[in-house]
Formats: sequence, C-alpha cells, structure tokens
Amino acid sequence: MKLEFCSTGSSDCPLIILYGDDTTVLNSLINSIRLLIDDHMQLFVNENSGIIAKNLIFKFDLGKDSQIVENDKDSYALLLSKDGWEVVLELLGTLTTKGNENTYQWICGKEGYFPSEIGFLVSNKTHANW
Repeated sequence: MKLEFCSTGSSDCPLIILYGDDTTVLNSLINSIRLLIDDHMQLFVNENSGIIAKNLIFKFDLGKDSQIVENDKDSYALLLSKDGWEVVLELLGTLTTKGNENTYQWICGKEGYFPSEIGFLVSNKTHANW
C-alpha cells in the first residue's frame, strides 16, 4: 500500500491518502491499531510492513483532540480517543470485506467521520484516482 500527502488532494483540504489493494497489509494495520488501543503504543503508519510512504511520517496516537496535527514538515499525527480508534477499526474493516473492492473511507477532513483541517482517506483501490 502507498501512503502519500497531497497538499491539493481535495477541494476542501490537504489530504493524507493510504491506498492499495493488499488486504494483508490493511489487516496488519488494523491489528496495530488494536495494540495502540490496548497497550497505549504509538503507531508510525509509514513504518508498518507493506506500506510505502512518500516523504511522509504519519503517526497514530491516543489523544483527545480527534484531529490530524502537523508536527513538523512532512510529519503528521492523528490523535483520537480509544472510542475514536474503535470507530476507525470499524471503518477500515469495511475495506477488507469481500465485495467492497474499489471503495474508500474518509477518516478525517471536511467529509470525514472526524472533522479536521487535514483530510485522511483510506482506499482499497490500486491507484490514487478518486
């Protein structure tokens, strides 16, 4: 799967996109999020096996902000409560279900489940063309 930041990725906000059709990688990310929830571990998405990041550091962490924050140039963090991460697990789980090929989930952003100035979209498409 590929992880990219697109400053003009959406008409309403900059966008972080995770896309690809490898359900093994997506399931591994889902399991890593479960560890984040249960063990309070930070998760660097760009270091997850099978994810190729293009000049981007993207961290998942527990927090109460429910938004994406920019830490530094090309470095971002998605901060959600445990309940928020449970919602993300449900949203990502739909992308691994047979019959839901070529679909996507808005996690954050103006169209996302969690409002944020920076969007986060996960897609099981093999190309960045939404």
